[in-house]
Amino acid sequence: MPRINLKRAISTIARAPQRDPTLTASEFAKQWHNPAEVIAVLLIIGGDIIQTALAQLTASSVFVPVAFSFGWVAYAFSTIANIVGEGRLMPAPDYPCRVINTGSGYPRENQSWVIGRLLRDGERILNEEALCIEVYQAKNGHPPAGVLVRGWSWWFGVVTIAIQLGVAAIPFGLYYDWGVFMITVAGTGLALVTGALPQWKAEKNACRKGSRKTIAITRGNGARHVMVIIGRGRGLDLEDLSGGEGPRMPRMWENYGLFTKPNSTQAALVVFSPDGRLVASASENGTVKLWEAATGAVQQTLEGHLLNVGAVAFSPDDKLVASASGDRTVKLWDVATGAALQTLEGHSDSINAIAFSPDGNLVVSGSDDRTVKLWDAATGVELQPLGDHSGGVNAVAFSPDGNRVASGSGDGTVKLWDAATGAVQKTLGGHSPSIRAIAFSPDGKLVASGSGDGTVKLWDAATGAVQKTLGGHSPSIRAIAFSPDGKLVASASDDGTVRLRDLEAPVHEAPGANGHQAGEILAEDSEPEADLPPKRKALLLFNEPRDLWLTRVVLVILAICWTALLIAAAALDENAWFLLLVGAIGMFQNVVVAGVRRNPSKRGIHLQKIHVEKGSRKVMDVLMDIEEAFPKKKIGRALVGEFFPGGLSKAEKKWWGWDNEKVDKSDYEKLRKSDDNNEKMKKLGLRGKPWRERWKGEQMEGGHKCTTACLG
Repeated sequence: MPRINLKRAISTIARAPQRDPTLTASEFAKQWHNPAEVIAVLLIIGGDIIQTALAQLTASSVFVPVAFSFGWVAYAFSTIANIVGEGRLMPAPDYPCRVINTGSGYPRENQSWVIGRLLRDGERILNEEALCIEVYQAKNGHPPAGVLVRGWSWWFGVVTIAIQLGVAAIPFGLYYDWGVFMITVAGTGLALVTGALPQWKAEKNACRKGSRKTIAITRGNGARHVMVIIGRGRGLDLEDLSGGEGPRMPRMWENYGLFTKPNSTQAALVVFSPDGRLVASASENGTVKLWEAATGAVQQTLEGHLLNVGAVAFSPDDKLVASASGDRTVKLWDVATGAALQTLEGHSDSINAIAFSPDGNLVVSGSDDRTVKLWDAATGVELQPLGDHSGGVNAVAFSPDGNRVASGSGDGTVKLWDAATGAVQKTLGGHSPSIRAIAFSPDGKLVASGSGDGTVKLWDAATGAVQKTLGGHSPSIRAIAFSPDGKLVASASDDGTVRLRDLEAPVHEAPGANGHQAGEILAEDSEPEADLPPKRKALLLFNEPRDLWLTRVVLVILAICWTALLIAAAALDENAWFLLLVGAIGMFQNVVVAGVRRNPSKRGIHLQKIHVEKGSRKVMDVLMDIEEAFPKKKIGRALVGEFFPGGLSKAEKKWWGWDNEKVDKSDYEKLRKSDDNNEKMKKLGLRGKPWRERWKGEQMEGGHKCTTACLG
């Protein structure tokens, strides 16, 4: 081993150049005076926080107040990688859960960030409870499913942006240094453009609406909290949403895309012919189809309108069908041949309503031009102008004798006209706002009108007095019909219900005493059909939605702009502390918003809690209780497999009816005690032995030493 010359080594070290001790302090002072380089580094970290904050606030409006902060540059570039590949803007689920369709019992692993956060934010703090099941139902009315409600976190973002701009304006006001203010304004603008992309709303609501499914959401693995949501035909299809369909699928863009076209398969309305043999459907693409009611086969496709068809009516003899369109015309078609016999022109705006007279000789039409017109069905000639409303006319009807016409308008009034002279006989006011539906009773003595205020009014056709006002709907009523005997009236509304009411029962009678109370709801369909065809279809470019390509182009441009902003931030010579403060304020807002618990309505899922089932007893008892509380929804039955994958006892199988034998709760308790005793005997090895030995074993197990005397 070579020897080290210690003296030479010390001499070499002594001759080495010495660093000025003040230089380090100078560099520290320079950096603290103007930390521009630090800001440039901070701007490229924290992209995942930005993504989560955007996921929380987007889709509430075009203006999404996620503040400019550190991390936007990193987010801009990481998003390009996602959008070029899978195409998603939304983050992956950060709260794992399982979604169970209680109707089919089918479970699936959730792939939606929205559903994961829904369960996370709704979880209860449990103490001794064995299991807690919370049952919600979709709310009626507005806002509809998928429309987000702004909360305090949205306003917190607005205030944060205002504070940031105020801080950035300080060096501009004090030193005429506009650099920090320019960077803050530019960064805020780029952030707002990112949040305004329509893909956010499309991804967050990537499912069908109007679901009637009952869905259970749980973390699985024996988690003690379960959230159950009953759709009732009003909510989002959460089972569909949990599939996590990506933006490369055209269906996602049908309701939210900028590049869409009308769906030619969407029927605006359907009408039966008087003999019930045919059904006419009006479409938004301007066509009318006549279908065989018995077979479903298309008999005729009537083409000729330039815009959507908004109303259809059959003549009383089934030989003609009339269609009214947004192209300002009414067409009369031959049902047998499909030929257009007459085109009635005269309205100056879209035509919303049409009806034949009882003898089929006249046609009445109502339009957005505020007029009601009467036509000769044979010649197509306008016979008698019936005057004007002060709003668009949405509904028209002939009286059973054909002598009068009723019209309902956006001005909130019903007018009764003399069909022969065109004179106004009565003006019936009282609705607010627009009237959407109108009908005469079979004897012509009553007129029923339905309005946007959710009420049905019954008017005396002779005096114009209101006889009854029937509430219960929310919001607008779209259709009204009397029963052939005039004793019942049915109304259909945008709230998803059809209500059938008895009109003749005495008002003073209690329900069920001698009949029905006047206006009482005899039947109600609160779960309308879901999954209707979409009104629009996404346009494609290279087999992918054009809106997805728009997102890609915008994000590339934004990434270039963020790079330029990063360079500008690194070039600041003075007042960089103000920009650092702006970024810190923004990051604080981003972090708070990304992690905050939010009400379901803030996610476009509008729910009303209707039941909580919990208990500190056995889990099986809670499942049985919820099954008894909602027997038609099969909630407990669907969750049994989730909590008891290993199988059930004999008593439990009998209670659930899985052994072709169903027992009630009292019999179940007896069977369960018997099963528990048998299991106990099996563990002690006493099963099948005489009762004296079994009793002795039980006493010894309990700590009591049994003797011959105690055995008797």
